[in-house]
Amino acid sequence: MEVAALPQIMAIATLAAGQIGQNLQASANNKAAAKQAALDAQNLAVKKNAEEKKQRDLLKAQMAKQRARFGVAGINSDEGSAANILEDMQDKTEDELETLNSNYRYQLDSISNSLAASQRKNLLSSAFGNFDTGMAIGTKLLD
Repeated sequence: MEVAALPQIMAIATLAAGQIGQNLQASANNKAAAKQAALDAQNLAVKKNAEEKKQRDLLKAQMAKQRARFGVAGINSDEGSAANILEDMQDKTEDELETLNSNYRYQLDSISNSLAASQRKNLLSSAFGNFDTGMAIGTKLLD
C-alpha cells in the first residue's frame, strides 16, 4: 500500500463510520417514535374509557332519577311516553358515545400517521446520508 493512499483510506473510513452512526441514530429515532406513539395511544385509550364510563354512569343516574319521578307521579316507566323518554335518553347517550369513539379513532389515526411520517423522515435522512457518503467516498477514490 502506498503511503499517499493512507489519507484517502482514512477519509473513506471516517465517512463510512459517520454514516454508520447516522444509520444507528435513525434506527434509534424510529424506536423512540414508536415507543412514544404506543404510549400516546395507551393514554388516549385510558382517557376514552374513562369518559365512556362517566357517560354511562351519568345515564344510569339520570334514568334512575327519571324513573323515580315517574313512580312518584304514579306513571309506569316501562310503557308509553315514559318508556319513550327513557329510550330517548339512552339514544342520546349512545350518539354521544359514538361521537366519542369516532374522535378516538381519528386521534389514533393521527398518532399512527405522525409515527409513519417520522419513520419516513428518518429513512429519507439515512438514505440521503448514505448517498452523500457514497458520493464522498467515490470522490476520494478518484482523487
